[in-house]
Amino acid sequence: HLYLIRVKPEKLTIGRDEFARELQKKGIGISVHFIPLFRFTYWKELYPSFTAQNYPNAENQYVQTISIPLWPDMTDGMAEEVIQAVKETGETHHA
Repeated sequence: HLYLIRVKPEKLTIGRDEFARELQKKGIGISVHFIPLFRFTYWKELYPSFTAQNYPNAENQYVQTISIPLWPDMTDGMAEEVIQAVKETGETHHA
C-alpha cells in the first residue's frame, strides 16, 4: 500500500528531499516511488533525447512526491505519529 504526499515548493522553504530527511530524523520511514523512465540509466542510454524537459508533468510529480507509511496492521498510534511528523515538518518549513 502507498500513501503519497506532495511537497509543494511554493508552499515550503524546503524541497522534497529535505522534507523526507526531516521525517526520517523523526523516525518515519519514507520512500520515493514512480520514478520517471527517462531517469533510469537504461532509458537514458537507449533514448538520450528523452529528458525532464520532454516530460515536465512526470518530472514535477517525481520531485514533489514521497510515500509515507501505510499498511493494514498499522495502529492508530502509529498513524498519529506519522501525521504529527508530517504536520510539524510542514509547519516548521512553511513559506
